[in-house]
Amino acid sequence: MTPSDYALDIWCKEKGYERYNGGDIPIFGFKAFNKIALVISDPEVFYDLFTTVNRFHDKTTIADTVFKKLLGNSFLFSKADDQWKKKRKAMSHAFYKDRLDFITEALKPIIMNKFNQWMEEIDSSTDRSTEIDISTEFEDIFSRNIIKISFGEDVSDEKFEIMVPSEDNENVFVPKMVGIRDALNSIS
Repeated sequence: MTPSDYALDIWCKEKGYERYNGGDIPIFGFKAFNKIALVISDPEVFYDLFTTVNRFHDKTTIADTVFKKLLGNSFLFSKADDQWKKKRKAMSHAFYKDRLDFITEALKPIIMNKFNQWMEEIDSSTDRSTEIDISTEFEDIFSRNIIKISFGEDVSDEKFEIMVPSEDNENVFVPKMVGIRDALNSIS
């Protein structure tokens, strides 16, 4: 139990709840290190916060730091500045309801495959456990989903021939067999 979980449980017991439950308390705010923190467990409030009123609040640098390895320079947790507005505008067409339904349906089998992989690792281990790097695993899940959405199928494990600069002379290009993610990284 984290210190914040402990504090939430104490507060909830004082208010007559057995312990903190997001269903009972959809929004909970507290002051931490001279900043107001919100714990939001109601999906509708969360949706509204990140859509309708998103531009009126700045996400903290804490979230940006926590999710940096996973999301890179994403606009999700960035401050609502001009750069954020440009990124959000560029991405907005991809997030209308029908498109999100399609993205979600494409994501389901990818998540299930990853889950089954973890279960196989657990079943084959002597102590019935496995250790995962969540950043690496999520990057794999999300990149596979983006590839499936972009190309119509998950071609992450297939190799493609691309032309890359020679190690001896960067003006001479040579063929190289790479996965799609490596190919995309080499041209960016």
